[in-house]
Amino acid sequence: LSYTTDDFVNDITGLANFNAASLIAWIRPSEISNGPYTPIMRGDSNVDFGFSLVDNTSDGTYDDVRFIWRDGPFQDAYANDQFNVDTWAMVSHTVDSTNGFDGYVDTTNVASASSSSLMYAGSSSLEWGRRTIPDQYFDGIIDGPILYYNEKKTQSEIEDIYNTFA
Repeated sequence: LSYTTDDFVNDITGLANFNAASLIAWIRPSEISNGPYTPIMRGDSNVDFGFSLVDNTSDGTYDDVRFIWRDGPFQDAYANDQFNVDTWAMVSHTVDSTNGFDGYVDTTNVASASSSSLMYAGSSSLEWGRRTIPDQYFDGIIDGPILYYNEKKTQSEIEDIYNTFA
């Protein structure tokens, strides 16, 4: 799916509550000089789970990835200088309330954090290409399949998924 300003998909409504999840997608940004961009996000005004391209290093490019998970106060982790224009990357966001969070670009673990809180309580849809609050849009291509699991995938499983779709 190719995205520009104001393009997005809202799907998989009513996802169940979870204490563990993995969200995996192939993305190819067309633009990283403006932002922020939110390729994949599940959430509403109080709950988020997903990842965004941001300018965490304040260098004027949105080539850093922000992994977000929260039910209440934000919990997030950043990995800097991960993306290039027109270059494919598989981004994986894995989290559970016992073992914490791991974020991967391709098969490399680029961010980790501990977490002991409930990951998600409620139901919301999974959006790709846009986060509604505030409106943030992705400029690029998101290729399928977009994978969502109600379990935290291990690095070995992430590598297997990467090798299957690379």
